Amino acid sequence: MNLIKEAVYSLKKYKFMTFTTVIILSFNLVVLGMFALIMFNLNNFLEEIRNSVEITVFLKDGIKKEAVDIIVVKLKQKNGIMDAIYVPREEALKEFASNEDFKNYLDNFKLNPLPDSIRVVVNKELKNDSYRLKEFAEFCGKIEGVSEIYYQKEEIEKFLNLAGIIRKIIIWMSGILLMGSIFMVSITIRISVFSRKEDIKIMKDSGASMLGIRGIFVVESILQGAAGGLLAALFLYLLEQAAITKLNVLWSGKWQQINWVILLLITGSGMLLGLIGSLLFRIKNYAGK
Repeated sequence: MNLIKEAVYSLKKYKFMTFTTVIILSFNLVVLGMFALIMFNLNNFLEEIRNSVEITVFLKDGIKKEAVDIIVVKLKQKNGIMDAIYVPREEALKEFASNEDFKNYLDNFKLNPLPDSIRVVVNKELKNDSYRLKEFAEFCGKIEGVSEIYYQKEEIEKFLNLAGIIRKIIIWMSGILLMGSIFMVSITIRISVFSRKEDIKIMKDSGASMLGIRGIFVVESILQGAAGGLLAALFLYLLEQAAITKLNVLWSGKWQQINWVILLLITGSGMLLGLIGSLLFRIKNYAGK
């Protein structure tokens, strides 16, 4: 018995059921695909935030160059510190003035309001450890000649906490959608078996084994999953293109755009959902004696 031929024949014969299953699977895969892209790009964005972490050590007015050199040495000796760069107030003023927003703000001052500072570059391990960053900032604050420490602590921690909450919500919702998709495939097969008892009886009478009959339903589910995956992949691609060309909402060109690999993964995911859903269903309990 040609399983693929029989499966395609059944799908054509029961068009409404096939169409319903494909649409539901496609919808779930669209949402799952969006969640996956959000998760991937959220991780990329968090990585960029962490990579941009620098600690600025502001120095007291009138501090001598010799004292600055001593502070720089102390900072470089700490674990996790890649570099400590002295930034005179004149150089800091030039940097701020290169930004139009800051330049307008600085124009209100007759004198340079910026202090001398030391820009501390930390390694990746320290960037990912908010507790160690806090400890290092406290250490810097105790050094003689240091007036203030700035490293966007609150902003970074709030964003990381928010990102963690978003990640948990997405994981839970993805799990629910996955289970729902598998359950939907299983329910569809159950309904299909009930509505096709006569067909199954004819196949059994013609010598087909239960394994062969089950194989038809498995192939049907895989084909439905593939169709749902292709439809979801196409919809996601069109949705993303609309976002790029019309809404211009993608973040700074670093968004992981949908490519052929992702399209194949979505299609493969649909086939896998179809396979799992079909394997979870015991056809012999419903196909009659």
